[in-house]
Amino acid sequence: MDKNQRYMKAGLLEEKRKRLDQLEMKADRLVKDVNIYLFSSDGIRGMEFEKAHQAFVELTEAIMAFRGLVKEIKKIEDEM
Repeated sequence: MDKNQRYMKAGLLEEKRKRLDQLEMKADRLVKDVNIYLFSSDGIRGMEFEKAHQAFVELTEAIMAFRGLVKEIKKIEDEM
């Protein structure tokens, strides 16, 4: 592998790692959202099921994207 390809792959890895960090922060935020929506101090009356469901859907999507990025990063690292 020549230097140009190495630099390109290193740049790609850096971008993917940044995206991984963004997804991790998003997942943390969504977990907090779920807790807020489901574990209200008002009891059952304060629970917001629709918002919690949407947060769960987004959390699932974020986790799937995170797993995909981890696989892509591993593949690029193996090629280097």
